[in-house]
Amino acid sequence: MTAHTTASLAATLDTDPRTLRKFLRSQERGVGKGARYSLDLNARSIATMRKEFDAWGAARAAKVIDDAPAPDAPDAD
Repeated sequence: MTAHTTASLAATLDTDPRTLRKFLRSQERGVGKGARYSLDLNARSIATMRKEFDAWGAARAAKVIDDAPAPDAPDAD
């Protein structure tokens, strides 16, 4: 297993550290108080995390679209 920082893992997942931390919090992967994370990962666990991260990102994008206000209907004369 290789130890990763949030910055190095974020680069591996093609994202930024802030977004990665949001993902980790949503998955309840935090360790203790102070937002510390245990990131001892091997290639298989990184591949699994990439799938979970991509699914999480797609769900977030879909929620943004669903929550967007509907365009105003044309006025009826």
